[in-house]
Amino acid sequence: MGKTWSAPATAGVLGLVLASLLMMWLAPAGRAYAASGLGVSQQQNLINQDRAAAGLGALNWSDCLAAVAVQNAQRIMAQGYLSHTNGPTLDLNCGVGASQGGENIAYMSGGINEDQANSMFMNSAPHKANILGPYQYVATAWAVAPNGYAYVAEEFLGASNIVVPSGFHSVPPARILDTRTGLGGVPAARLGSGASLTVRVAGGGGVPLSGLAAVVLNVTVTNTTATGYLTVYPKEDPRPNASNLNWSAGQTVANLVQVAVRGSGQVTIYNAAGAADVIFDVAGFVPTTTGTPGPDGLFNPLVPARILDTRNGNGAVSAPVAGGQTISVQVSGRGGVPVNGAAAVVLNITGTDATTASFITAFPAGTAMPVASNLNLAAGQTVPNRAIVKLGTGGKISFYNAAGSVNLIADVAGWYTDGISASSGATFTGVTPVRILDTRTGTGGFSAPVGPARTIAVTVAGWGGVPLMTSTSPVPPVAVVLNVTAVNPTGNSYLTVFPDGAGQPLASDLNFSAGQTVPNLVVVRVGSNGVVDIFNAAGATDVIADVVGWYG
Repeated sequence: MGKTWSAPATAGVLGLVLASLLMMWLAPAGRAYAASGLGVSQQQNLINQDRAAAGLGALNWSDCLAAVAVQNAQRIMAQGYLSHTNGPTLDLNCGVGASQGGENIAYMSGGINEDQANSMFMNSAPHKANILGPYQYVATAWAVAPNGYAYVAEEFLGASNIVVPSGFHSVPPARILDTRTGLGGVPAARLGSGASLTVRVAGGGGVPLSGLAAVVLNVTVTNTTATGYLTVYPKEDPRPNASNLNWSAGQTVANLVQVAVRGSGQVTIYNAAGAADVIFDVAGFVPTTTGTPGPDGLFNPLVPARILDTRNGNGAVSAPVAGGQTISVQVSGRGGVPVNGAAAVVLNITGTDATTASFITAFPAGTAMPVASNLNLAAGQTVPNRAIVKLGTGGKISFYNAAGSVNLIADVAGWYTDGISASSGATFTGVTPVRILDTRTGTGGFSAPVGPARTIAVTVAGWGGVPLMTSTSPVPPVAVVLNVTAVNPTGNSYLTVFPDGAGQPLASDLNFSAGQTVPNLVVVRVGSNGVVDIFNAAGATDVIADVVGWYG
């Protein structure tokens, strides 16, 4: 299905109106579109001056890309309003081996003014992210309408943003960052509003010091002073238009984060508003590979299946888990997980009916309980969180509740091979987070809240760095990793994300109350058509999805 990416026209200085889109697509094999006589523009020089000031390399001019810029400038001039190109376009067919691109567009009522346009782009975060982005090529073009309005398009191309695919290796949960205490070599202070913090993840908590492609972290914010959100991304990359955690003042919120890691072995944390303490508990890592991945750590996605529900005795006794109590749950041999051959599983764990504030820790059965947490709850809350947990003795996982009593639910969504009894599955490829769905803006083809008992079908293949289902190199996806957020819900509800073409399972991925903004990481099998379905149980809610990687 088609996707239209657009930005509303809002007046700015000198009548300049801006729109920006950070696009990361798999480059299809295609034609080259040559153009002559377009030349290098003053805007390219201004862009490269800004990049030099930021310590970044210069972008090369591309005549092919300039033809695209001319086409887009003429297009927005003719239609009289700003909109981005619809999905993969000529931008990625310029024969430079690119698989990601960016686009800045604007108009000015006072005619062409390259200095002013560049200044305005650099003072707008998403446009600046393109100018300082991980690209190698640029081209710009202007089109002037009969009324004197000037329309500008800046087009960017770059090498792939993906990380070399490899298998996942689970580790016993280990705390590697805590800003409350200074753990992780950071100041013992909350992260302030609009502030960023760089954290080394390589070499801590069982993660190797080098050869690292991605890490899986349970990220928690606490002592929050205002409504805000957190974004976690590779240190070397510009901050993406994406979020990992969302909270209100006073809340303690956790979410699983699967983030790509570049050469520095570091990730950056950005806090949008207020102040918050941040905690990292590492759950595993994906190594880089120079050859064929080994037989361990390969992912096998499943249609979600419920393997634990203490409300009805599924997988355990039919009673809430008491404070200080640990229960062990049989996982192997249930919900599609094999009896032998699974090293770890992907679970969505939900705590409900909590009688007091508490936290839940999931860990391999037969091992000591780690200093880590997976869920943080207040009294009366229903809170979900994704967890990747190594299987322990007898294929079991233990769940610990710190205080009060709480009912626990666990839905399994996939498992990883141990390389001994099972050796087939998919490898993980991480990407810089890209927003592929936002029902508030129409991103992803939906421009209204998802109503009660309604399911939307979202195309994921071919977007945000995920290959098309027809791709041969890289292979098509079997599963995607999304950070899904519910925003502005009108009532208490839950979301279920599942493969298109499969029946809706008895499972949930997000649980929320009216007015809450709730995120959760989702690892979901992709339908054979490259589509996943999102079901909303009650009320209406906007839904956002940021892709962070895929398995294939």
